[in-house]
Amino acid sequence: MLEEPGKSRDGWNGGTFKREDGTSVDMGFHTIPLDNAYGTSPVYTFIDSPEEIYRFWLYAVPRVEKDQVLFFSVSARNKLLSVKEREVFELGRSEMIEKTIIRTNDFPRFLAKIRSKEMNRWGLLTKAGVPYPDRCLRIYWNLNATSVRKVIAEQRQLVAECNDELLNAALKGSPEALDVAYHKIRRLFDATLGLYARASSEKLWTDYEVDFERGMYNQESYEYADSIRKMFLEFFGKGNFLILSSPGGLHFPIKTVALREFASVIKADPSKRVLAELARAAAGKKFLSIRELNRNSNDMVILPGTIAFNAEGAKQVVRVLNWDDFSKQDILKPVPT
Repeated sequence: MLEEPGKSRDGWNGGTFKREDGTSVDMGFHTIPLDNAYGTSPVYTFIDSPEEIYRFWLYAVPRVEKDQVLFFSVSARNKLLSVKEREVFELGRSEMIEKTIIRTNDFPRFLAKIRSKEMNRWGLLTKAGVPYPDRCLRIYWNLNATSVRKVIAEQRQLVAECNDELLNAALKGSPEALDVAYHKIRRLFDATLGLYARASSEKLWTDYEVDFERGMYNQESYEYADSIRKMFLEFFGKGNFLILSSPGGLHFPIKTVALREFASVIKADPSKRVLAELARAAAGKKFLSIRELNRNSNDMVILPGTIAFNAEGAKQVVRVLNWDDFSKQDILKPVPT
């Protein structure tokens, strides 16, 4: 059931979801007028709940070893803007605009890195030379640590490709080809940062996502999340999976070790089983028309404890809905540095 849900022009948009066992979960929704979705503060604001970020760090953020780093980015999602707004702000496809790595296992420094992105809004501009609308910006977090050795290997390949293009352009005597080659060289650092997003070390988490046509706006979406929780408790046990609520739907990161154990029990592909169960639980639900259901191959999620808007201008604090399933024994152990 819901307790004191908020209302928006699209219907249910807030409140607390109360489970059958009496425990409850704050959904993190706050409705704001659409006119304010671009923000009135002189700085971008991403962090709403440092406490939620701290819990996420305790139970879900990998502790990095000497050859690993963590990766996150401030990203602009153009699908949250109208066609006219995309033209005005000159936003094309969704893009990572601030790529950042973290080398520490220390939480205050971890949080400081996130806070460093809450800059003056004139310090982060679109191609049109104007600040990004607040509602299209999100902090995306890579659930798994990045292997620096993999990044170095791929960077060497990038450098070799740039050198080859430069040499070929010079041999052809083509000014246009030289301009293209030099442009790639100038952007080599940015391209290298992009490698950190996909050069994962051993995967701690394997993520699955469900996007609903209407997003997370109605009671059925949370009843759905709770039914999946009960099922996953049977499949994987407490402390082995997260349920993340975001504006578009839900993410289900599952510990890869638990997935392997599950595979040995069912003697089948665990991903196919998980996706089938996620689809089956939504069948016949009035408001749960699934727009997208897949294995999230890049393992990037909106960082819990940060703010995300939907296209209607409603602001949500992204949250993990099943912290009750975690205990002290599930805290990820620090790695000596």
